[in-house]
Amino acid sequence: MAGVAGSNPAAPKILHAASLPRGKMMNENKYSLETLRHSAAHIMAAAVQRLYKDVRFAIGPSIENGFYYDFDLEAAIRPEDFKKISAEMQKIIKEKLPFRRYSLKKAEALKFFSEKGQIYKTELINEIKDEELSLYELGDFTDLCRRPHIEHSGELRNFQLLDIAGAYWRGSEKNKMLQRVYGTAFFTKDDLMKYVKFLEEAKKRDHRVIGKHLFSIHPESGPGLIYWHPDGAQLLEVIEGFWKKEHLRNGYQLVRTPHVASEELYRISGHLENYSEMMYSSMDIEGKPYRVRPMNCPGHIKIYSSSLHSYRDLPVRLAELGTVYRFEKSGVLHGLLRVRGFTIDDAHIIVSEEQVMKEIESVFDFALKFLSAFGFKEFKIYISTRPEKKICRRFEKLGSGGRRSQESG
Repeated sequence: MAGVAGSNPAAPKILHAASLPRGKMMNENKYSLETLRHSAAHIMAAAVQRLYKDVRFAIGPSIENGFYYDFDLEAAIRPEDFKKISAEMQKIIKEKLPFRRYSLKKAEALKFFSEKGQIYKTELINEIKDEELSLYELGDFTDLCRRPHIEHSGELRNFQLLDIAGAYWRGSEKNKMLQRVYGTAFFTKDDLMKYVKFLEEAKKRDHRVIGKHLFSIHPESGPGLIYWHPDGAQLLEVIEGFWKKEHLRNGYQLVRTPHVASEELYRISGHLENYSEMMYSSMDIEGKPYRVRPMNCPGHIKIYSSSLHSYRDLPVRLAELGTVYRFEKSGVLHGLLRVRGFTIDDAHIIVSEEQVMKEIESVFDFALKFLSAFGFKEFKIYISTRPEKKICRRFEKLGSGGRRSQESG
């Protein structure tokens, strides 16, 4: 957990100081890239504290390609401010300030951050069950944090601040909008420059810029809802035609299901209980609540269960280009990549226990060939084999099939 700031004059009462936990060894470097970037987030927060008064700190984790920190302050941070923030970070780097780790009782940590007016840190502390917490000090900046860090600020040499965006505290639109500053860090200047160059090239190829003739989004109709223009619609027709041909060739039966259904259907399927925060609000139709669909699964199961089937019919493969609607938070919407209404290449396959392994292999083979047709060459495949709550008494047997499929490559 990355976190909050305080200042040295009222440093927390030290129960015991500990040597800094080190990050994992990585090539010739002492730390992992994740550790370096997380430490960079702390250094950036320390710089912001020096430059801006009354700043409140939220969280500052490392992420896949860098780091960020969320700030609550009256002044608006703009891209042109990155220069002075970076300059202050360079001062901190030259000072070679050590990352000092302290353990503090929960009550003492609450008192310390409360006195600093750090409301986001106190909220996080109140949710932590541990009675002893880990704090890191970097000069005048003190943060609530469990993660390992670099030994001192001087070990950060290659970094760059990248962007500023709004972010609701804890991702909820009911909470205050914070200022999120993004950055990245690398062990070498060459790696940093390569990544910055990659971002510049990606910006030139931003689909929102070069694809304006394909689609548009209109505020008056709602964010995240796509209007396909003639060129875009024609492109979709080509893709959908290919999709239909390949699915029919591979033994799938094409179906279509309603975009709206009774709320009762989603109660039975479990979506209402486990997925309601991503669903649009219900609408009253003839005195009964209805929802626009967030997933196609219940509709496909309804089609299968509408008639009797023999084991000789299996496997039954149902496929649909099904449009769904999900209430993505406005802060994460991004062109065609994160939207509220989109079409899923969706399929549900009903098999006998004996057919599980063969069908899994068949699905993998089909999916890889299909994606390869669009020029994709590298894939990351994630397999979900077990829900938190069992829904099948014989799941252990079926799960073993899934494990075997993972082991076989």
